[in-house]
Amino acid sequence: MHARIREMAAAAGYTEADGTLLVLSCGAEDAASILSSVHTPVDTIVSVLTLCTVPAPQLTIRTLLLDHVRSHRADVAWWQKVFTPMWKRVFDGCCLDRPTDIWAKELVDESGASVWKEWKIWDLAADDKDEETTFWRRLGRFVKK
Repeated sequence: MHARIREMAAAAGYTEADGTLLVLSCGAEDAASILSSVHTPVDTIVSVLTLCTVPAPQLTIRTLLLDHVRSHRADVAWWQKVFTPMWKRVFDGCCLDRPTDIWAKELVDESGASVWKEWKIWDLAADDKDEETTFWRRLGRFVKK
């Protein structure tokens, strides 16, 4: 996966050689490794299928954001909740029933104000328009104030 990330970044003009790209091979929960690897301000962080597995997703959002999320349909969300205990064991702690898209959108600073200058959340692709899927995924673009 990292080779493909590097290839796509290079096509957009970002490379590790010129310092415009840094790909870390660690989990989002490993904040110490992330912070020790990054020595300059960061403009963009890309997190793919991460928030479903980290122990403290709401705290992790503060540092990081494609994840699958809890469905907005009550019937599907119920099934996600039923499947999550078994799913977590098989897939390294992944929880199908976390509303990480909502948590990200509602992130606030110490004063209670939104941390986002602008944000947008959308479905991943046409095949994700099937609202009955237990693997509903959403993309988000968040620009910090």
